[in-house]
Formats: sequence, structure tokens, C-alpha cells
Amino acid sequence: MNKSNRFQGFLLRKIPGCNYILDLRTPGDGYKKPLKINDTAAYIYEMLDSWRSVEDIAGDISEETGESLRIIEEDINAFLEEIRSFGVNV
Repeated sequence: MNKSNRFQGFLLRKIPGCNYILDLRTPGDGYKKPLKINDTAAYIYEMLDSWRSVEDIAGDISEETGESLRIIEEDINAFLEEIRSFGVNV
């Protein structure tokens, strides 16, 4: 699959039970602590990185879990704010 990277300069690192978003833009000796996220957030990040819309992702999660679409969209938007504050351009 030819996947474009929407979030250039960032990398999702998936380790069983623990996921991190790494900021690879830090030059030289600078270090930015990775952002730890859960499995659902990692799934959302991957779907956003492949240019899926918030509405599409929320619909998929709602179908799978039976949770309210409105609540899922609110959760996704809160996650977007979290990664924006980390520096990801969403």
C-alpha cells in the first residue's frame, strides 16, 4: 500500500501495550519526550495519517463498539487537541 505521510516529522512507534508519537524534527542534541498514547489513539492516528476524516473514523469505531457517534467524535477532537499541543499539524 502506498501511504503518504500526513504527519511529516513524526513517527508512531507501537510497542505491545504502549504506543508513542515521536517528534523527529528535534535538531542536534535537543530532546522532546515522546507522547504516550493508548491503542485507540494509535488507531486514530494511523487512520488520520492515511487521510481518513474524523467522521469516517468515528463511524467505524461507533459501528465496532456501539458507542455514540457524538461521544466518539468528541473524544477524537480531544485527541487532536492533544497531538496539536505536541506539535503535530492536524
